[in-house]
Amino acid sequence: MNWDAVGAIAESVGALGVIVPLIYLALQVRQNTKQVRLSRFQETSSTLQDGFAPIYHPGNPQIWYKGHHRPDELDEQDALTFRLFMERQLYNVQNVVYQHEHGLIDQDVFESTISQMRELLIETPGGSTFWEAHRHAYTEPMRAAVESTD
Repeated sequence: MNWDAVGAIAESVGALGVIVPLIYLALQVRQNTKQVRLSRFQETSSTLQDGFAPIYHPGNPQIWYKGHHRPDELDEQDALTFRLFMERQLYNVQNVVYQHEHGLIDQDVFESTISQMRELLIETPGGSTFWEAHRHAYTEPMRAAVESTD
């Protein structure tokens, strides 16, 4: 074997020594990306669920229901409570929109979340009245997502 052949073998081994770690690194990045998405989904789900927590306190389910279905029957205190419920939920939805815009939430999760929140929060008499009065407080992407008819 001559020195040229030894040099070629050494170069091949050296190239392999670079390629294998790069493949390993790519696999690790892919796995990490998947874990980040799964974690983001769990955090989003928890945040949305936590947003409803105050509604479950005694007396609050009635305010929630009345605020959505018979908003004219709310007294001043209950109207304020309903407004706080709505703001809390809609800011959570805005967070979902923001995360989706930045690629942290998958399209199918985004669409189902927006659809459910639209149905729960906006497509009721009190919800639509609230939205019309306060939509300006939310970002344009949030307004577009909530108001889309998809």
